Amino acid sequence: MLIPFFGRPAPFPVGPFHLARAAGVPVLPAFCTLDGDGRYALRVLPPMTITRGSEEEALAAWVGTLEQLVAEKPTQWFNFFDVWNPVRPVSEVVELEEAERRSRELAAILPARISPPFTGPFIRSATLYDEYVLRLTLGIFRTSGLAKAAETPGTTDELVARAGFEAGRARVPVDWMLRRLSHRGIIEQRDAEGRPRFHLRGEVPQLDPRRDSRGTAAPGHLMAAVVPPGRDGRPGLSGVPARRANRRGGALLPEPASPLGELLLERQRPLRREQSRRRRARWPS
Repeated sequence: MLIPFFGRPAPFPVGPFHLARAAGVPVLPAFCTLDGDGRYALRVLPPMTITRGSEEEALAAWVGTLEQLVAEKPTQWFNFFDVWNPVRPVSEVVELEEAERRSRELAAILPARISPPFTGPFIRSATLYDEYVLRLTLGIFRTSGLAKAAETPGTTDELVARAGFEAGRARVPVDWMLRRLSHRGIIEQRDAEGRPRFHLRGEVPQLDPRRDSRGTAAPGHLMAAVVPPGRDGRPGLSGVPARRANRRGGALLPEPASPLGELLLERQRPLRREQSRRRRARWPS
């Protein structure tokens, strides 16, 4: 849900406070900071007792405490995305140099057999893809009537009914969209009686998946641009070399590019052989 944080609304999860209330345990705020002498200081605040109906009030109190601590030591607080601007301009999505740096950090902590796929192009493609999917979701949310339906708070089922969708087919994808937009702070989510209620308080950002604010390249175009071409010269999005035809069973599999790729292929081959055997048994030549 959206809570004022340094004067502007920002999304914070209320789930931990619901869990604490359901389990009958207090929430214990604790913070670890680095002092000027190079020592770490652990600050533990009085426990917060959560009662039914007080979850949102407790979350607001916790955010207030966090704000005070960040104001004291602003250089020691880091978040992985801009909490006040959940929709990022394409120009601010991680650049390749930053993605390469993250790739090196992952390689230092991951086992050698797992780290090779996490290249700089792969990491940047992943962030671009996430932004691309978000923009597609925003477009569907706005044009399908869900945005209009969400101007009044409601559960997923209520919003599906207001938008005129068929409940059996629409409930799961609509619930996914609502939770995704809530996570990015575009709509507000409040839990009532164990069921989330969603509310659109402002305008829906109008972002074209094909263009950025300057009318140039957008996430979908950049995803293909950042990944080097494969061995046959065709661009790819996954960061692995070009695909090749594996005639055993007619499957199209990626060229092994790393120990992990080899391992995946080894585990796929028995399944491919079994699938091929079953096809031949059903349709003998």
